Amino acid sequence: MSEAEQQSIPEELAELQRVNYRQGELIAALIAKQPVAPAPEVEIPHVDPPEVTPPVSGGQGETEPTRREIIATSGNVGIEEFRRTGPKAFRDFRVIGGGDTPHINTTGVRIVAPRPSVLLEDFEVGHLAHGVTVHGNGDDLIDGITLRRGYIHHIWNDEPGKDVRSSREHGVYGANARDITLEDMLIEDCGFGGVYLRDIYSHLAYVVNNVGLLTLRRCILRRGASHAINGGRVEMDGVICCESAINFGVKEVAGKAKDCYSIAPSKDPIYHEDGTGGPRGWHHYPDYPIDGLIKLDAYPDAWDWSAIRAADAKDRFDIAEGMLR
Repeated sequence: MSEAEQQSIPEELAELQRVNYRQGELIAALIAKQPVAPAPEVEIPHVDPPEVTPPVSGGQGETEPTRREIIATSGNVGIEEFRRTGPKAFRDFRVIGGGDTPHINTTGVRIVAPRPSVLLEDFEVGHLAHGVTVHGNGDDLIDGITLRRGYIHHIWNDEPGKDVRSSREHGVYGANARDITLEDMLIEDCGFGGVYLRDIYSHLAYVVNNVGLLTLRRCILRRGASHAINGGRVEMDGVICCESAINFGVKEVAGKAKDCYSIAPSKDPIYHEDGTGGPRGWHHYPDYPIDGLIKLDAYPDAWDWSAIRAADAKDRFDIAEGMLR
């Protein structure tokens, strides 16, 4: 980035960005954390859940009770699985931040390996410091993680004096897994919105470290601080990314990249921890172009996000894709 592109920010905002780095990898920092007390559960009237399908591997396994609403206050994880064996499915649940500080030390779902497959299906996670975090431990990889028909939104971390690198806020964070699959997902508004500025470390989906394959099918990713997708080896079949500083941060396209659309990448300033920064506005990594992207410089006024959110999860992509035409 040239000097002309560097942008200064007010001193009081710059001060928020001046943090001391802790040494070590983010994975080590996450694994070192002790499990926290589960958030209180609030039972709501039972509604027959939609027809669901089993996890991608390992059979049905254990299934959590359906139709749960969980209010996660500071210090809580909505749903946590730590060092258990056997496949597990969590269906038809909602984790929403509550209390006076919902964006401080709260997580929607945290899954830690070693274990076989995990399925999250027909769910909502929102208004928290961290969204869905799934990772194995070193060489003990999770066999398969599937997030299906979910809505993740308004994820940012307002922790005072936060370490930007180890307190990154993502809609989905994944590491140390053989494969992670997102299907019929809507992820939006992650990495900014609170007391901190957009920074280069916070993404809608950050799935890079020791993951064999990230697969996205019929997914919409909108308004991330930095990347919409930050992935290593990625296969895509129906993906819309828009209004992130970098829409497609894909290092390797595996198999096909079908029906992928990059819409209006954000040109808002994005900052380093030292307060320096400038606009990005990239459709994709320059060294890893993806064929078939629609590159619109102007945001389409015809898009109706309220209709997209209100639609059945399996229909959202078709509705959004239709608005492109």
